[in-house]
Amino acid sequence: MPRKTEKIAALLEEIVYTVERTLGVELSPEEAAGRGRQALPVFVHELLHAALGKAVPGVSDPTDPRKDLAHEIVVRVLEREVCENLGLPSHSWEEHAGELRVSFPQSPIGPEDLAKFAGIWRNWRDLSLLAAHVFQALAFWGLPIDNARVVDKEEFARWWRQAQQTMGSARRDKEAGDYAWACFKAEQAGKFALKGLLRAFGEEAFGYSTSSLAEKITALGITVPDEIVNCARQLERHYIASRYPDVYPTGTPSEFYQEEDANRAIRCAQRILSFVEKVWQDAQGP
Repeated sequence: MPRKTEKIAALLEEIVYTVERTLGVELSPEEAAGRGRQALPVFVHELLHAALGKAVPGVSDPTDPRKDLAHEIVVRVLEREVCENLGLPSHSWEEHAGELRVSFPQSPIGPEDLAKFAGIWRNWRDLSLLAAHVFQALAFWGLPIDNARVVDKEEFARWWRQAQQTMGSARRDKEAGDYAWACFKAEQAGKFALKGLLRAFGEEAFGYSTSSLAEKITALGITVPDEIVNCARQLERHYIASRYPDVYPTGTPSEFYQEEDANRAIRCAQRILSFVEKVWQDAQGP
C-alpha cells in the first residue's frame, strides 16, 4: 500500500477509535465501514477540489463567486464518475443541481447541464475543455467570467491553417475562371474557420450546414452578427450546387456560375474568417 494511502487509512482508523472512546461503545466493523462508505464521497469531493486547483489553476478563485461556482460544477461532474468507479454512493444530477442552487443561488445550472458536462468529460478526457464548456455555459446564462475562457490553441490552429489555405485556393480558382470551384472552396473555408472555433472551445462541430455552425456559436455566449449568419446561409447554397450536374436540368455547374458569384462567395467567406479571427483574439485575453 502506498505510504500516502497508509496514512489516510490510519487516520480513518484513529477516528473510529476516538469516537468509540468518547462514547464508551464499540462499533462493529460493519457499522464503521457502513458509515465510512457514506462519508467517503465527501472526502472524494474535497480531494477533487484540491486536485483541480492544481490541474487547472484558472478554474479556481475563491474571491470570484462566478469562478467559485465553475470550480464546484467541475468538481461535481468528476465526483460522480470517481464515486461510481469506486463503488461509492453518489448523488443524482438532480441532487447535485439542487445543492448547487443552495450554495450558489445565482446558479442557472440544471441536471441536464451537468449531464451534458459529464458527456463532454467522457468524450474528451480534457479538464481544460470541460472547464471551458462550463465557463461558456455560465456566460450564456449571463454570468460571464472575465479572462477565464480556456481554449485548445493547437486544435484551433490546424483548422485555421486549413481555412486560410482553402481561401487562397478559392481566390486562385476565381482568377483562373473556375467560378463554381471558387464558390465551393469559399464555402469550405468559412466552414473550416467556424468548426475550428467550436472545436477549440470543446464543442462538437459536425455536419455540412455552415449556417448551423454559425448559429451554434451563439450557445457559447458569443454574439454572432446577422451579417455573418446571412453570409453562412449564402455560402451553404454552394455546397451542392457548385459540384453536382443533376442540380440543373442541363449542363454542368461550371456553365451556370459567373464571376460575380465567386466574388460574392469569397467576400462572404472572408467576413466569416475575419469574425472568427476577432473572436479568437478576444478569447486569448489581454
